[in-house]
Amino acid sequence: MNDVVEMYRKSLIQHGKDNDRVYVMKCGPNDAKPVAQYIKTLVADYDYSKIFVKCPRNIAQPFLTDDYTIEAAIPGFYGNEECLFLAKFLSPERETVSLEKRELIDAILAEAERKAGTGFKGKTDPTLRELTADDAVALTELYRQVFQTYPFPIFDPVYITETMKSHIVYYGLFQKGRLVSASSAEMDIQNSSVEMTDFATLPDFRGSGTALKLLHTMEEAMRKRSIRNSFTIARSYSYGMNITFSKAGYHFGGTLINNTNISGTIESMNVWYKQLDAPRV
Repeated sequence: MNDVVEMYRKSLIQHGKDNDRVYVMKCGPNDAKPVAQYIKTLVADYDYSKIFVKCPRNIAQPFLTDDYTIEAAIPGFYGNEECLFLAKFLSPERETVSLEKRELIDAILAEAERKAGTGFKGKTDPTLRELTADDAVALTELYRQVFQTYPFPIFDPVYITETMKSHIVYYGLFQKGRLVSASSAEMDIQNSSVEMTDFATLPDFRGSGTALKLLHTMEEAMRKRSIRNSFTIARSYSYGMNITFSKAGYHFGGTLINNTNISGTIESMNVWYKQLDAPRV
């Protein structure tokens, strides 16, 4: 069973045992104190091991005074206001990362930095297009082949089609009519931001720059929609995804420790961000 996503006052909250966390995806401007209290109720009821909050700095104080720490930040995300990614760990195991994994994260970031800003040099693939409801089954089949688990119900065609109608645009790249790579742009129109996410490529088609092609196409589409800020929460142990965003001119914002259940285990994630109205890379 997937984690639930619910509205509390004017805030959007995901929680459940899949990720073993509470995730405040959006915190309403007057909600910080009541949300902080509501989270305590959820933790008491379900014994979650991490709380994860994404919010503007100017409303973060109720969390910061309750022993939350800043794991990542994006400057100028909410107009002139910084976006903070806050965490509170409720078990020693959840906040612990082995030396081997820390060294891997550092090595990946160093390699990503070495290739920073090299940009998209190829041509847009003619088989790359926006996906429609008719592609929902093929898309979920692709995701099932790539991910053992995922933090949102992307294996469900109903979820895919419903989100297409509301706030997510999906893109796919085809080979001989077969969907071999896909991604999505999850828009927050109110804050003029987009999360570039759900990247997946079949093993036989990896290493050919498909993720960079998808990202380039999504950025162009978001610019046409006047979206100002782009970001991603990428697997910190993935050379490919971190290098892709660094190549495309994204900046590293921080690491979210043991944050997301993806491909069968809870992994640490890296935040990358970019202003789409800045000079293009």
